[in-house]
Amino acid sequence: MYYFRTSIFLLLCFLTFECTTSKKLNISKVDNNLIIILNKMRAAQNISFLQYKHMYNEGANYEFRDTTFMFNSFDTLNKILPRFQARSISDKSTSVFNGTDFFSLQDVKKAHTTISDTKKAFDRSASLFRQSWANILNILPTAINNTAVVKNSRDTMINATEFYVVNFYYPSKKFNPLSGLSDLGTDTTRWNYELIVDKRNFLPSQFNMYIQTNNIKTPNFIKVAFDKIDIRPDYPADRSWFFSTYAKEYPIYSGNEKRAPLITSGKPFPTWKLPLFDSQLTDTLASNSDFQDNIVLYAFWIKNCGYSQDALSNFNKIERNFDKQKFRLIAVNCEDTRKDVEFFYKKLSPTYPIIYNGNTFSRSLGIYGHPTFVLVNKSNTVVKVFEGFDHTQLTNSIREALNAAN
Repeated sequence: MYYFRTSIFLLLCFLTFECTTSKKLNISKVDNNLIIILNKMRAAQNISFLQYKHMYNEGANYEFRDTTFMFNSFDTLNKILPRFQARSISDKSTSVFNGTDFFSLQDVKKAHTTISDTKKAFDRSASLFRQSWANILNILPTAINNTAVVKNSRDTMINATEFYVVNFYYPSKKFNPLSGLSDLGTDTTRWNYELIVDKRNFLPSQFNMYIQTNNIKTPNFIKVAFDKIDIRPDYPADRSWFFSTYAKEYPIYSGNEKRAPLITSGKPFPTWKLPLFDSQLTDTLASNSDFQDNIVLYAFWIKNCGYSQDALSNFNKIERNFDKQKFRLIAVNCEDTRKDVEFFYKKLSPTYPIIYNGNTFSRSLGIYGHPTFVLVNKSNTVVKVFEGFDHTQLTNSIREALNAAN
């Protein structure tokens, strides 16, 4: 039923361009209207709504749909990440952030995860808040005030209701899920944003993002529609904000205490044997010994991670930068099938080796976030560990390790 309602709602909303009447407005009018929208949203200290999300990534052979009931409270000191309760109807799970602690509840497994760290809660919630209500609140001030942001707008009609549509993008940059900006990947030309606002209340109806890349015709996208918006919702019961209320019902712990600590500089890098992908279907086992006497950068990645994909598109360039030196980059896929690895191999034509079935190996190193990089010297000792991709930082560290080895 929920997927049927989701499909109908998205179908009506996403066909904006097919049945519209439009008129262009000047830039000052765009900013004036964005200010009105921002003020309307900020006035709603507490808000609840149904959130329909549809993600499509041709480059990753990935599609995802989700329906979530959201309650957001912006009454805390942390204005970037609100207190929230999110109930995913699609996968039967609940996520809660009470201002200091984050926990998630999985109905099927009767399992839970708890995080008592605001920064980690922020990181854990980032994907949930991509193209979200909170994301709009954090993006609009930059969209309004930064002259580098390119904006245009129009009026449109959907089912006899008037809507206001704003399209904008930041050249060579993208907006992060909750705050800040990041540089685009080398194969990405533009992240286009589309905000569709109901003129009856000047609140968002949809917030869509289209990623245009150099090598595909159809843009990847994330489309989010908001329905049943309530700006004066009943506040959830006080006890619902604390995991202790659910402890008996969700007894199985799946959180950080059982995880190995992340490997650190100065530690010996463990030996390993994993299948090396070969496009001719003759995969063999590779091991440390195949890359001895080299500075090695291990890049741990997974398919369903935009940050991993951004990093992958730069690996050939990193290899080329050091192609005449004793350096190798090894891409370690942590959880995907050989077929998924093959998809990326054909897409990227890598000059570096890709090994897979690396889940147990990566977990033994304390790697649970992606991409993560481990730089190892010729003595098989960890030089540095990097969580997240920073091209400049990585290349500088590789160069330092090579200089130290000479």
